[in-house]
Amino acid sequence: MRIIHLILLLTAFIAFSCMDSSVNNQIADENDYQLLKLPAKSELSAETEFSVTKNINGDEGGSIILNNAYKNAQGKWVVIAAYLYVPAGAFSGSENITLKVDDDFAAVSCSPGMVFNKSLELSLTFTGLNLLEMGINNQNADFAYISNDGSLEYLEYSNLTVNTNLGKISVKDAKLNHFSRFGFIKKHE
Repeated sequence: MRIIHLILLLTAFIAFSCMDSSVNNQIADENDYQLLKLPAKSELSAETEFSVTKNINGDEGGSIILNNAYKNAQGKWVVIAAYLYVPAGAFSGSENITLKVDDDFAAVSCSPGMVFNKSLELSLTFTGLNLLEMGINNQNADFAYISNDGSLEYLEYSNLTVNTNLGKISVKDAKLNHFSRFGFIKKHE
């Protein structure tokens, strides 16, 4: 009887170790997404990087505002607005906090790398994107943490709106429990 169990166990082990790894790909495919591409900047655009840094005392809280705009290659304005709210007690001591707009995608990076005692809230708007061309609508748009390996963590927020006529996508009060890269995505249907 022991020999039969050993043979069955060995057979099962060999079968599982030789399985095609496409099962993992199917799991990854279920979470396929596309980052929303920013329009190319005009060659005449002087500013190449959009960021703001502010010293925040985490015991007292505070806020950071970023407002920037650039002309795209077609001469139309792309406007970026961000508001980061830090509640009192979110972290201990003071930190220089930086919000930086991604060069290529509708995303921001927040630094330094930190984990918070209380969630911060990020409101972020991009206007002047060609959302129709990208196929973005209220059903397939979302806002997420984007890790370095490309995996996502969907965030809680109070509201996400898409206005294709204005080329505007906006998230309000996205809950940040740590700093990293956060952005708008199109979920594949």
